[in-house]
Amino acid sequence: MSDPIQADRDALARQWRQDEARRRAIVAGARDWEQAAQLLHAAGEMTDTTLAGLNLQPMKARKAKA
Repeated sequence: MSDPIQADRDALARQWRQDEARRRAIVAGARDWEQAAQLLHAAGEMTDTTLAGLNLQPMKARKAKA
């Protein structure tokens, strides 16, 4: 019989690894920690409050190419 608690732990660990890989991919091209924080914020991985706590402004929105 399968242990449901262990199955939940395994699922959470898998999700955590996937989330961490996503965050690493987002910041891979950042030139410094400030830009990395702004990229994470733009991707929804960081709150406005946290960004403000770092004394940073959100990235300017890019215009879509027609």
